[in-house]
Amino acid sequence: MNPRDEQVRDLIAAQALEWFTTLRSGELPAAQREAFIDWLRASPAHAREYLAVSAFVEDFARAAEQLAPPTETLIMHARAEIQADTVRPLFPDAEQRTTCARETAHRPNLWATLAGLTMAAAMTIFLAIWWLQDRSTYSTAHAEQRSWRMPDGSTVHLNSDSAIRVNFDGEHRQVDLLRGQALFQVAKDPRRPFWVRAGETAVKAVGTEFDVYRHKQRTLVSVVEGRVAVWRLPDDSFSSQVSRVLEADVETTLAQPLAQLSAGQQVRISHSSAGVSDRADDVRKTVAWLQRQVVFDHDSLGNAVEEFNRYDQLRIRVDDPALRATEISGIFSAYDVESFVHFLGRQPDLRVERVDGEIIISTATQAHQ
Repeated sequence: MNPRDEQVRDLIAAQALEWFTTLRSGELPAAQREAFIDWLRASPAHAREYLAVSAFVEDFARAAEQLAPPTETLIMHARAEIQADTVRPLFPDAEQRTTCARETAHRPNLWATLAGLTMAAAMTIFLAIWWLQDRSTYSTAHAEQRSWRMPDGSTVHLNSDSAIRVNFDGEHRQVDLLRGQALFQVAKDPRRPFWVRAGETAVKAVGTEFDVYRHKQRTLVSVVEGRVAVWRLPDDSFSSQVSRVLEADVETTLAQPLAQLSAGQQVRISHSSAGVSDRADDVRKTVAWLQRQVVFDHDSLGNAVEEFNRYDQLRIRVDDPALRATEISGIFSAYDVESFVHFLGRQPDLRVERVDGEIIISTATQAHQ
């Protein structure tokens, strides 16, 4: 398992533990129960991790893992137990628990065994359904980051306040980035290119790792590994064209791509312009959110504040246009807004004030007028 896969598993495990604790704390509102079901159905990995932290379903998890024999074999096993007038443990670690039961009537034990098998089979069926079904929409709330394994084996990491809609079938793989930022680790499948649409931007990949960040005024596509092709769509009609686009030769449908990107490259696309960067540092800066960091390299203060406002309920505000254009550089923890505010407060020409639950950044002269 590579380090990134370990990070994904650790994140899912932490989410499972949080949900388990929440569910055991008492009755939940309907909205929260629905949120738990959505999380559980999003990926088999979620179900597995939840089972792992729940003592109540440990037996079900072991059954699901060991339920290899077909139904006919299980029936034969049960009949053999009846004939032998004994019950043998289905799982090795159950040996001690069934020792005292051997001298009791076989029928109650048989029914208990069959009940356990039924529950385990039901759990296995549910896992299969979660794996095969259309996942539709994945989303994160403000200041939340999550990762999912998608039906084709690809992994998506969603940054704060982001959402995607997934449409996979036997021939096509399409993801619509509805808002925010997502990093995709695409499972190779040459027969089904992997498409991402973000507003007027379309990205095509086969097997690669890339990040798409949909801002209000621009879209940023950054390639970590492999290659992608990027198009600017003539309008917002890609959804109505998508079946024809994916079934036909994309080069003849949408003409030549705007850019062909390799690892370490990114393209910034707006309504009126597009520019390709070959600086690997730009890509590392864009995907720093995976390490819960924000990196600024001569970025405007306005953009820096907007980035920080994605990760904390405490909002920062800069009203002066000239001040918003001031350049800033540094590496900060995305979820440590106080360190960022402290950094700004140490700048001689800036003043930091807390007003009505907001942090207001102004110039020192403005603050004293």
